[in-house]
Order: sequence, then C-alpha cells, then structure tokens
Amino acid sequence: MAVEAYSRGLESNKQDFRGYYGLGHTYEILRMPCFALYYYKQAHKLRSSDSRILCAMGACYEELAQYQEAKKCLKRAVAFRDQEGTALVKLAKLHGKLKEDDDAAKLYTRFVAQAETSGVGVHLPEEQGHAHLYLAHYHMKRRNFGEAEAHAHKCREFVAVREEGKSVLQEVLKLKTVQDSASGRQAMEDLSSLDLDQEFSPIT
Repeated sequence: MAVEAYSRGLESNKQDFRGYYGLGHTYEILRMPCFALYYYKQAHKLRSSDSRILCAMGACYEELAQYQEAKKCLKRAVAFRDQEGTALVKLAKLHGKLKEDDDAAKLYTRFVAQAETSGVGVHLPEEQGHAHLYLAHYHMKRRNFGEAEAHAHKCREFVAVREEGKSVLQEVLKLKTVQDSASGRQAMEDLSSLDLDQEFSPIT
C-alpha cells in the first residue's frame, strides 16, 4: 500500500523528494536495500543537502557491505548541519564496527562534547550513554585511566549503560590502584638505589 501511495504521488509530481524518500524508506523496512538505495539517490538529487537522506543512503551502503561509500555519505551528512547528531553517531558506530577504534573514539568524543556544550544529541540519551561507554573502554585499554574513569562515571547518568558503566568503573579503579602501587614501589626502589654520599657530596 505504501509503495502504491508514494508511486501515485510521484506520478503527479516527480520533483517531490518526499515521494522518493518515502519509497526508499518503505523498501528499507522491507529489507530490500538495493531498491531503497535507488530511491534515496533520487531523493538526494532533488535535495542534496538533506542530512537525513545522506544518512539513509549510508545505512543502505552499510547493509550492502559497501563501507567506503557508507562513510562518504555519513561524512557529508555530518558536514551538512547535522543538528541532531544522528550522522555523527552513525559514522562513529561504523568506524567501531570496522575496528577503526581511533576514528570512532574521535567521533564519539565530538558527539558527547557537543551534547554537553550545545545540546546536540540531547534527544538521543541512549546514544550518549553508549558513546561514554565506548570511550570508557577505549581509554581503559590504552591505560588513560583518568579519561576512562570520567566516562565511566558519566555512564551512570544513562539507564541503558548504567550497570555496565559501574563494572567498567570498578575495573578502571582497580587497574589505577595497581598502576599507582607499581609506580610507588619503583620510586622507592630508585630512591634506595641512589648512592647518597656520591649524589650529595660536599662542595670543596
């Protein structure tokens, strides 16, 4: 029914991007990404700066495992005033999926910073929570315990990741304690190994 309705609408006005977008969305729901992508491309020709259409095209390319094309679409969507932060999150997730952790971390960091300062993404609390959780894991693996602890604390503000955030925080604090203890022992060993008579011999 939806396909027929949008098709009839396009028969009367082939310049209405909404008809093409609606068809693309319908085929996407039907798990027919090739058809969906075709109609999203038609919508994009009529409204090239619409970040929603670019995000939709990116999703289809990702479904088709054409990851470089998906990245291109999502990067353009981010550039075209991605006021909701949706494209930024989708691009970060795609990088994460492809194990491009540094790129994903940069995008998630940008997303949570924008949420804090300008309200971008505030309507996506679940995505904010997952962004902080990703960054907590990312920094913990790289032994950036201060950053990891800060993001793990932020996880407690989001229901979807609260419990996992607590677990990460406990692990971070444990690793931080071990690191501090090791640093303390090394400092004591270095101090005890000094030849104090040689180091602080009187000036003649």
